[in-house]
Amino acid sequence: MILNIVAIVLSVLALASSSYLAFRQAVLMKQSNHLPAYLWLFNEFRSVEFQDRYRYVCEQLQREHDPQLGVSGLPEDARRAVYDIGYFFQQCISLRRLNIVDDEVIMTMSMRTVRVWRAIAPFVEREREINSEQGPKLLSILEDFADDARRHPEEFRRSILHRRRRS
Repeated sequence: MILNIVAIVLSVLALASSSYLAFRQAVLMKQSNHLPAYLWLFNEFRSVEFQDRYRYVCEQLQREHDPQLGVSGLPEDARRAVYDIGYFFQQCISLRRLNIVDDEVIMTMSMRTVRVWRAIAPFVEREREINSEQGPKLLSILEDFADDARRHPEEFRRSILHRRRRS
């Protein structure tokens, strides 16, 4: 009888440990699949070209160009900077929504995202008016994220950290 109980206990322990190891392996495999996204994100973000375009969009774009031009009416270099920076941040947000990048990555960029949206918003809103093909969808994920981060910065950061602790 005691031998049977010991065998059952050992079987349960073996099942629990193998289940834990299988779950942990699945998590590690998922994280390793996300490594290329992280590398792209950090390599792009730390490049001099990216930082120059970011600074241009945030500090000079509105001084040098009339928002009534929309995005498509901007000179090529300015248009490229708006699209590169705007879509970079929107892709980061999309990667978070797909659970590919962590909340901490997005949280560290939330104020930069607000700053970018503030700089390009008049151009994007005008582009939405003059280019019906893109309509209200142009950079809408970026807009929603920036609005949430701007309106509720502390709640926003806390909710991200809270979600991280639960997962």
